[in-house]
Amino acid sequence: MSYIPALKKLYAEQVVPELVKSRGYTNKHQVPKLVKINLNTGIDAEADKNQIADVQRDLGLIAGQKPILAKSRKAIANFKLKQGQVVGCHVTLRGPAMWEFLQRLIAVALAIRLARRSLSADDPELDRQLGAAEEGVREAAVELRAVAHGLFPAVLDEEGVAAALDELSEQTPRLVPGALPTGRFPSAVESAVYFAVVESLRLTTHDVTVDAVKEDGWLYLTIDSDDLTGAALLQIQDRAGAVGGEASLGDGRLRVEMPCE
Repeated sequence: MSYIPALKKLYAEQVVPELVKSRGYTNKHQVPKLVKINLNTGIDAEADKNQIADVQRDLGLIAGQKPILAKSRKAIANFKLKQGQVVGCHVTLRGPAMWEFLQRLIAVALAIRLARRSLSADDPELDRQLGAAEEGVREAAVELRAVAHGLFPAVLDEEGVAAALDELSEQTPRLVPGALPTGRFPSAVESAVYFAVVESLRLTTHDVTVDAVKEDGWLYLTIDSDDLTGAALLQIQDRAGAVGGEASLGDGRLRVEMPCE
């Protein structure tokens, strides 16, 4: 069974039937639906390569997906703009990644808004609400750090996941890379593999062994450790589900399978 984000399930099972009823639609296909989320930002025309890379990286951290650079279609002398010059970057989220992004955005935004509306001194309930908001932000920060260190390391982008895991094992002796397929895979798949390994290392103090095999257009990843629990599964399911794959956990062994062609 493929992974279905919680917000998408809520929308399909509760929101859609209610809209059909309240708006008088004749069938559910008339109900508005979320197709994609676009995130974009402009870049100063005088920005150098490092500044452009920083903006692209920051947007990637927010979205969990590598942004695309946008370039000018024509030169505009008044703005000192040359044809083909980088003027911004953008990323489009679809499918499970889109729903997960929206769910986290809504959860954190509503928690903070509720706390700010009831702002008052020496209010225990306010402390509770702010604590919940801070927890949401903390969890998002943890995930963004994992994204920053897990999705876009230079070696992963330049040489692939096998080289990236070899480098990571030098930094983290608990990681024991096993048999890994050679060659490159789609960047989203390589990012998901690397993220799964980083997340597993974060959640266990024992050695982590990683093996993977490519078969019939699918990549099958196995991560072994003595004390992996369900806490490791949710985030990795999100990453695998975003590329059309899935993850399961049993007897301390995490199995991830994803299409890789």
